[in-house]
Amino acid sequence: MDILNYIDKMQQMYGDKEPSSMDQEPRRTGFSNGGSYDYGSMQYKIDSVKAAYRRYKKGSQTGGRGGKMTFEQFAPIWAKENFAEGGRIGFKDGTPIKFDESRVKIPTGKFVGEGRDKSQIFKIKNTKTVKIPTGKFVGEGRDKSQIFKIKNTKTGSVKYTTTGAGGGTKKLYNSIEEVKKAKLDFLPDELVKTNEKRIKQNIQEVTYKNKKTSKIVTKYKPFIGPDKVTIEGKGADTLKEAEKFVADYFKKNPKQIRVRDPKKNYASKDVRTKALKETDSTKAEGTKKFNYHHVRQIAGGVPLTTDDVMIINQRINSALGTKYNQPLNAISVAIQKNNKLALEAMNAKNEGLALEYMKRSDNLNAQAEKIVNSAIDKLPKKYKGYVGFNQFTLPRNEYGFPISNEPMIIKKIGGMPVSKNAIDLTTLDLKQEAEFRKIVKAQAESGKTGPINKTKLSINNFRFKTRKRI
Repeated sequence: MDILNYIDKMQQMYGDKEPSSMDQEPRRTGFSNGGSYDYGSMQYKIDSVKAAYRRYKKGSQTGGRGGKMTFEQFAPIWAKENFAEGGRIGFKDGTPIKFDESRVKIPTGKFVGEGRDKSQIFKIKNTKTVKIPTGKFVGEGRDKSQIFKIKNTKTGSVKYTTTGAGGGTKKLYNSIEEVKKAKLDFLPDELVKTNEKRIKQNIQEVTYKNKKTSKIVTKYKPFIGPDKVTIEGKGADTLKEAEKFVADYFKKNPKQIRVRDPKKNYASKDVRTKALKETDSTKAEGTKKFNYHHVRQIAGGVPLTTDDVMIINQRINSALGTKYNQPLNAISVAIQKNNKLALEAMNAKNEGLALEYMKRSDNLNAQAEKIVNSAIDKLPKKYKGYVGFNQFTLPRNEYGFPISNEPMIIKKIGGMPVSKNAIDLTTLDLKQEAEFRKIVKAQAESGKTGPINKTKLSINNFRFKTRKRI
């Protein structure tokens, strides 16, 4: 059909009015009378352009940004693209997300006036362009933006643009490479922090990315003492330089070393401290009235999880420690020793002796289970989960001989219920350990007994070790 005739038809129907919001999408009408919908009819085309205009105004094809053209401006453009021979033309590069009417100033070479009042006459011509996303981006973080193709629907000329190219002015470029360069040229040559982690006591490793070049830069930032003394700026370029800074600080400010009271016996405390390094290195503490309690043994080298610790009343903790915790820890030490001797016997090719040590470990695990079951039977219902034991044994081959290069087999007896998201307390880094100590102390100070509220932990950053359990 002739586009001008089509526009005339539209103007006769609507004049200066916009199409009604009550108009429906193109639909097949006349079926109730046995007729069919003629997709080549004027009515179909009128319905189609009205529906397209409503979508355009709502922004359903422009990411929610409604168009600004009037219906009279929109209709001829849409009709030309959709009703011309060969179907839709001009949009083969992708769906346009914005129509833009811009005015171009064209010099005519003719002038008017004299002297300072003389000026050239310009011809003002309207051009119509579409903005098409390319799917390509430039920049990093908040400076990242998509590159768009700007296509003139009349001349077919193509340019490219993106936010921030050319210093923020709306400039057009001949290629994607040019617009990328224009964007990067105006980005500040500065570093943006992307990650940081504690790699040594008093030293943080901080990773930066250059906004302009995307180059990764690593710095080392010391933090010493309560005042967090550090190197100015972003830190040292090398770990060695940061270590020297820390060493020089302590040389000028020596650490105060506590001298042990010779009248006190520290043997049991030393044993406990050594055991906790293998099973719960968080150094968490409760209060005098509400203690940080280990439900399962701290000796033996089996790492504890958040299921194995809780806050309980000090009086209950003392009673459980004497009657149950001490014998269970002693058994755990003996199991660890027999496991070690079994492996040494295997290395010496004394398989019979290795089996004997394994049998002793099995018997010790059975004794521990009896103690836990006895506690469960005797303790009031409220305290039954306060005593437990991690049975542990070496994995064995098909002949029953111990294997050294596979994870320990662990079975939890008694104690609190096992949860799927329990956190291994030996896998926390220094920052996470500090967070855990803070949570434990706060819970004890509030007098809230029971499991540690691990929902307050930043568990998304925690690492987990896999151990075989039965």
